[in-house]
Amino acid sequence: MRSRTKRMVLCAVFIALGVGLQVAESIIPMTVNLPGGKLGLANIATLILLYSFGAKTAFVCAVLRPFLGSLLYGGVSAMLYSVTGSLAATCVMLAVLHAGRGRFTPIGVSIAGAVTHNAAQTAVAAVLLSNVWIFTYLPILAIVACITGIFTGYAAKFALAYLKKARLWDGKEDTIS
Repeated sequence: MRSRTKRMVLCAVFIALGVGLQVAESIIPMTVNLPGGKLGLANIATLILLYSFGAKTAFVCAVLRPFLGSLLYGGVSAMLYSVTGSLAATCVMLAVLHAGRGRFTPIGVSIAGAVTHNAAQTAVAAVLLSNVWIFTYLPILAIVACITGIFTGYAAKFALAYLKKARLWDGKEDTIS
C-alpha cells in the first residue's frame, strides 16, 4: 500500500477507534459521580497517532474524533467542550513531546494532555456559565487527570510497542512533523 494511502487508512482506523472508545466510555458506569472526570480512553488513539505519524495527523484526529463522537453521543454543547479539550491537549502533548524529546514516555505526555484537557473544558464551562468560581474545581480534576493520564499513557505505550512489533508502519513516519 502506498505510504499516503496507508497513512490515510490508519488515520481513519484510529479516528474510528477513538470514537468507539469515546462512546464506550460514556456508557461505562462510574462509581463516583465526578462531573468532568472521565478515563479519557479516546486519547489513546490521539497519542498513538502523535507518536507514529506526527502532529498533522494527530490534529486531524483531535478534531474529527470528538466531533464525530459528539454527533453520536453528546450534542452541540458536548462538542464544544470535547473539541476544545482535545485540541488544547494535543497542543500541549506535542509541546511536551518536542521539548522533552526522549525524556518523556507516552505516560508523561498523556498526563500533560489529560490535565490540559480538563483545564480547557473548565475554561469553556467558565465562559458558558459566566462563572469563574468553577476554576476552584480544577485541582480535583487535575488529580483525576493525573491518574487517568497514567492509565491511558500505559495503554498507548503498550499499543505503540505492539504496533511497531507488528510492523504496521515501516518507521519512516515515526517522527514528529
